[in-house]
Amino acid sequence: MWRLLHFTDHHAFVDTYRKLLPLLQKHVPGYDKTRVAFAKYRDAVGRAAERARKLDPTGAEHARNPSTGVWQLTDRMTNP
Repeated sequence: MWRLLHFTDHHAFVDTYRKLLPLLQKHVPGYDKTRVAFAKYRDAVGRAAERARKLDPTGAEHARNPSTGVWQLTDRMTNP
């Protein structure tokens, strides 16, 4: 989910990686989770964090789908 949010908003329930994969491949053809090229995502980390925050601004993302708490990590890394 975190990687998808670098390219687009996504609000629909996704219960498996297998169902998420085609969504990622629309933006990153040939996407392979074992070979991540950071350069493809670097410029959009801020947008991904914003999109993730909007999915669950309460910080209780572990109880929601879709959601990701990676935005909290990136915020701490960029705003110590």
